[in-house]
Amino acid sequence: MNPTANQSIADKYLYYFLTILSHVLFGLQPVFSRYLQKEGIPTMSLLCMGFMTVLVLYIPKIIYKTVNWFNLWVNEEGFNRKSISRAATVFYTDFLLNWKMHLCVFSIVARYGTTFYSSRYTNAVYIQLIGLLSPFFISFLNYIFLRDTPEGKMDSLNVRTFISLIFTVMGSVLIILGGVKGERPKDHWYSFMYNFDMKWNIGKNITSVDLFGIFLALMSTIFLSIYMVMTRLCKTSTTCKYFLLVD
Repeated sequence: MNPTANQSIADKYLYYFLTILSHVLFGLQPVFSRYLQKEGIPTMSLLCMGFMTVLVLYIPKIIYKTVNWFNLWVNEEGFNRKSISRAATVFYTDFLLNWKMHLCVFSIVARYGTTFYSSRYTNAVYIQLIGLLSPFFISFLNYIFLRDTPEGKMDSLNVRTFISLIFTVMGSVLIILGGVKGERPKDHWYSFMYNFDMKWNIGKNITSVDLFGIFLALMSTIFLSIYMVMTRLCKTSTTCKYFLLVD
């Protein structure tokens, strides 16, 4: 087999693995966040600790990319005041003043803030069920902002999207309302299939605090969708693409 084809297959499975890993980590975050909050750790401290970890890990990369960015200009135009000034101007106007970059950063910060606080006010299961809607929000936003671009056509809306959305919502409702009649069956693992019950009055147990937490989880999902779309929009800017590693 062609070595290039082998590399392509390996890259494809690597992307699948990273997708599954990121989904698992997204699922674990509300659970551990809720546990640590119950142990008495303030929500804002958890949020700051999470961002501090990202900064410590990513700042060296940012410094390297910044130095390399200026080196590219110097190597192309020579080491002089004009080349450094032009590089600084492009960096400032095309990256630091780029509204896409600002919205991208704001959406990811708001996403994590609303996620941490939502786990404080409601059950982690509800947060994850709301999070399942993220792919559909991304598809809708892609259709609105990127439908005429190659990136937007990758997540185009079609009948399968709406069928998946319907089944996702139905599954979420079953998880929230479903339960087992009486004691949990002990004879066979499949006994739950004929011992299933719908708890239609479960809404009485959902308080206004839970609703606020669910609202924050919904906002978190929307902010995540905005972030995913903005990373694609940032591809139109060479500088943003370079620093955000959006390839």
